[in-house]
Amino acid sequence: MPTVGLLCGGLSTRMGRKKELQRFRGRPLIELIAECLSKMGYNVYLLASSRDAQAISSATGGKFPVLVDSYEARTPLNGLRTLLGAVDGCAFLLGGDSPIINNQLIDDALALCDRGFAAVLPLWRGGRVDTVHAAYSSSLLELLDARLLQEGADLSMANFLRDVNPVAFMEAERYGLALGDADTALELTLLEHLYNGRGCMIARGRI
Repeated sequence: MPTVGLLCGGLSTRMGRKKELQRFRGRPLIELIAECLSKMGYNVYLLASSRDAQAISSATGGKFPVLVDSYEARTPLNGLRTLLGAVDGCAFLLGGDSPIINNQLIDDALALCDRGFAAVLPLWRGGRVDTVHAAYSSSLLELLDARLLQEGADLSMANFLRDVNPVAFMEAERYGLALGDADTALELTLLEHLYNGRGCMIARGRI
């Protein structure tokens, strides 16, 4: 069963409150996303800091395993390291604030990862790379540990990926709203209006 890890360890600075716990169509956002993925046939892990783990578990009724960050640093690298430590092979990293899901994006990225790429990332016209809707290989564990333990290291995803090889890129525009996330209250409201139940209408392998 392909695996997806939902990042829930951020500070939600721009939202002003824990965004994964905000109500979306009457339910906690993280619960809706996790159940959507599960219905589409994915094994779902929730990636959280020790401070947030209980709240994230409660928001999903304890139905999905919560993996606590391996290190204290607040960086998506921490969640990625925790996710890859739980799998043997490839897994898809997804923001816990991304309610509109296109399973084709996940499957295409994992297929390339399974062919030997260490990372598979959506690339937008203009050169912007999406690091939090991407597939990664557990072959990166040693590199992740070294970076997270390095004193004073730049722990951004972009800096880490400079040392990752080989990397594949996918045309981001093909997947549309599946790459939308809710960093602010306004963006959450916009996605809620655009959602219209479409997040779970794409079944695995067919539309």
